[in-house]
Amino acid sequence: MCSFAFALRLVKNLFEMARERKPAIIFIDEIDSLCSNRSEGESDSTRRIKNEFLVQMQGIGNSHDGILVLGATNVPWELDPAMRRR
Repeated sequence: MCSFAFALRLVKNLFEMARERKPAIIFIDEIDSLCSNRSEGESDSTRRIKNEFLVQMQGIGNSHDGILVLGATNVPWELDPAMRRR
């Protein structure tokens, strides 16, 4: 399996496991490495992984779903605006 497909599957699996085992906390250290601002120079693979992460985040965070996603970063201004909204 190519590393891109593997990375996409890992993102999906992470959120599937959290949903199956809730209550759950997903903690991502240095989240800026995964969800930095989108740019024209980034690869299609990187963009698709970010999009998958954002898709999986939909609905997370309401008071009834039992899943909390926490991200740590030293450069919050470099996070994708879509990620900051979630």
